[in-house]
Amino acid sequence: MSTNSTAGSDAPLDPARASESRGYQVTIADLVCVTVALVLVALRIYTRLVIIRKRFWEDIVIVMAMVCNCGSQR
Repeated sequence: MSTNSTAGSDAPLDPARASESRGYQVTIADLVCVTVALVLVALRIYTRLVIIRKRFWEDIVIVMAMVCNCGSQR
């Protein structure tokens, strides 16, 4: 087994890159995906309840899943 592996090592960070983070990019991508999903679910529920005037069990499950998804966001 090699001892010069960088995975899990306690090597110090390069000072030039110590302040770099891509966390904001991940947060923006997450918010965009959740927003698109929320809009699509809202359109589906609107279509089912207002236009077609019928609701099915999967509509309730979709809404519950969306609530759980939005509740689990940071």
